[in-house]
Amino acid sequence: FRRQTKADSMKSIKQQAMENSYGTPLLAAFRGVQCSIQVGAPVPVNLNMRCLETFAKGIQAGKPVAKALEEVLALTTDDPARRYERTLEGGAIPGAAPVDPKKGAPPPAEGAEELLPEHTRTAYFVVGVAWQPSETEAPVTKKK
Repeated sequence: FRRQTKADSMKSIKQQAMENSYGTPLLAAFRGVQCSIQVGAPVPVNLNMRCLETFAKGIQAGKPVAKALEEVLALTTDDPARRYERTLEGGAIPGAAPVDPKKGAPPPAEGAEELLPEHTRTAYFVVGVAWQPSETEAPVTKKK
């Protein structure tokens, strides 16, 4: 224990924080979790809520974690001044035109900016196997 404390005191605070982020996925892996997404830096709560909703919808649609996270990182906003506003129930952005669920989200406008600032996009990291589908199908066997 004493040597570990000495080694930890020589590390930067940021390095210690990153190493501690792997403790949670390790414990979750013991319980059968194959993949988890961690945040390595502070992220505004409102942005994180929007990202989580987009990520959850991607997983619900059966996409792999990597693809769902890719959708999160590609989110755009038409009005950067409203980037940090809380979304309404169901993920609707206040003051925006309602989205028809049958048609899906409209394509981003020409002047649209990325929703997540650069430092926030680099804060998310994946631990585990992110390319496997969120729901695996049972193998099909033929009866003879």
